Amino acid sequence: RQVVALRKELAHAFAPASYGSAAPITWKAPNNTEPPNWNGRQLMVHYDDPAAAEVLVLINLERTGSTDFTLPTGRTWQRRIDTQAYFDTAFITDNGADPRVSHNAFAAGDVVTTATYGVPANSIVVLVTAP
Repeated sequence: RQVVALRKELAHAFAPASYGSAAPITWKAPNNTEPPNWNGRQLMVHYDDPAAAEVLVLINLERTGSTDFTLPTGRTWQRRIDTQAYFDTAFITDNGADPRVSHNAFAAGDVVTTATYGVPANSIVVLVTAP
């Protein structure tokens, strides 16, 4: 339900009615440069439409090791989804939650205060510009 709600909220990036003549999407390498290594396992997708909130999707599909992604500057980013296992571990430990249920997908609204964001292996992160 939460993923569907987020997709609807960010429809301008994930399911636009029309992009017109050019899509406001840029595919980038983890160091925020173009083009990415199309044979690699790390990728940043930047939805930058001036009429709506910006969205970054950080993807690290390596089997081991974390990748630091350099975030676009001059914006305040909020973490909306982070699939790394840390969030499961912290939630279960701090709240005595059922360990059979995943809690790691949503870290809603946490402000990212760093210029880079570390994405562990096998993880996807969605960041959105803060209102």
